[in-house]
Amino acid sequence: VRGSAKRQEGGDTAVAGARVRIEGTSLETVTNEKGEFKVPFVPPGNYVIVGEKQGASGEVYAFAQNAAVSPGGENDLGAVSLEETGAIRGAVKRADATSQLGIDVFIPGTNFVAKTDDDGNFNIIYIPKGTYKLAAMFPGFEPFRWKDIAVESKKTTDVGAVELKRAAQDKATAASTPIMATSTMKPAPPPAAPP
Repeated sequence: VRGSAKRQEGGDTAVAGARVRIEGTSLETVTNEKGEFKVPFVPPGNYVIVGEKQGASGEVYAFAQNAAVSPGGENDLGAVSLEETGAIRGAVKRADATSQLGIDVFIPGTNFVAKTDDDGNFNIIYIPKGTYKLAAMFPGFEPFRWKDIAVESKKTTDVGAVELKRAAQDKATAASTPIMATSTMKPAPPPAAPP
């Protein structure tokens, strides 16, 4: 996978030193002084390519682009534009739970992940501008999925609050768990002594 990273400030400006990674793998590289990057040996498959660089004032500029890599092929993304990132926030709660800590909220196929706080709030930051799917999961509960979440540069998208419901299998398991049986049987008497 190759391409070149640019920023459009008064024309196309090459971005040197941007980190470019193939989500879901350990493959990554850094752009050269011309903004060019090449990630070799990417196995065939569909990926999200993310590039990011921190600005002088601490702001983060990034891009995210889908790429299909075919066997023996090279995927050229061309010139990709780094823009200031945005964020997604919201709340996820588990039915019948007092603490909402630790629910996973993530953009599938990427490393953009957050865990909820004790009140169920989450905030995923440094997301490149674009439209995403979002998911929330916790063991024993049905996952919740959002579609078409738009993220804009320098803005936070609020997805509101949702509640995870217990998974049907988890409910069935709890309902079919046997109650401990008790017995009123007395133990058998010891054998009689021989005459």
